[in-house]
Amino acid sequence: MEGGFFQCSFVKAVSVDVHAAEIAPGQWSLARQFVGVSSLGGLEWTGGVFFIWIRTRSVLANYKGSSELGAVRVTILKSENQIRTSWKARMSGKLGGWLIRLLGMTLRREVIGNVSEYNSHSKPLIFVLWHNQILTSPYLWRKMFSKRECVVLTSASKDGAVLASAVKVFKVGAVHGSSSRRGAAAIVALRRAARNGKDLVFTPDGPRGPRYHLQPGVIKIAQTTGLLVVPLRIEYLSCWTLKSWDRFRIPKPFSRVRITLEELIAVPRELTDKEFEKERLRLENCLLKSITDREKNHGKDH
Repeated sequence: MEGGFFQCSFVKAVSVDVHAAEIAPGQWSLARQFVGVSSLGGLEWTGGVFFIWIRTRSVLANYKGSSELGAVRVTILKSENQIRTSWKARMSGKLGGWLIRLLGMTLRREVIGNVSEYNSHSKPLIFVLWHNQILTSPYLWRKMFSKRECVVLTSASKDGAVLASAVKVFKVGAVHGSSSRRGAAAIVALRRAARNGKDLVFTPDGPRGPRYHLQPGVIKIAQTTGLLVVPLRIEYLSCWTLKSWDRFRIPKPFSRVRITLEELIAVPRELTDKEFEKERLRLENCLLKSITDREKNHGKDH
């Protein structure tokens, strides 16, 4: 568009690492820090986004080819604390967390892998396990890694809110988002948690499946953060299996559970599309070891 004002829906030079609560009219210095321009003219809220009227020198020059006055449209990213939750979701999640703790206390644990090596690791790690194995994972993880901090990725839904309240019982944090809702905000929050020294926990086939199909998001996070990946397998040797998309497992009280921690996997920062898919398959195949109910269609059961 020639002259005057214009807007673009996405500008690579503009950081999206912004919380809605951190931006308010008059906080031009903070906005300038993220937008990276020399002057700001105003802030206008419209339908969940804000428009910053700026005089460009570098950010919009790639699009405009000049330093004329323009407008950048930046989507507001809500923090994980701004996901709407009801008191019922919080209470049911907390109750569920304590029931998980009671169930976990009855289980007879067998751990395969060098737990002390991971405990001594100074940098954050990315733990990955299948969705149908997660029920007692907060309890088991806390037993193995009592001094480490972590956050889990949950869906941006009521179920995600319940899960967030449940894992809080084990002093585990939660980031809300998925490939379909709040994906960009979730990635930002996960990177922030990693910078703060917290481990990241993913169920790469959740929240909707297909079962045992590793979505590429975890590879992308490992690639961009440089964090090492720990494939984690939890086998319930006696359990009930639900008729859900993932065939969710509920271990029977006083049964045995086998936790396997595989060797650390490093994902290179520079990857071609073919190399990226190779890394995705490498992690997926590692998690599929000892899986007995795998199907050719990766769990399309219905």
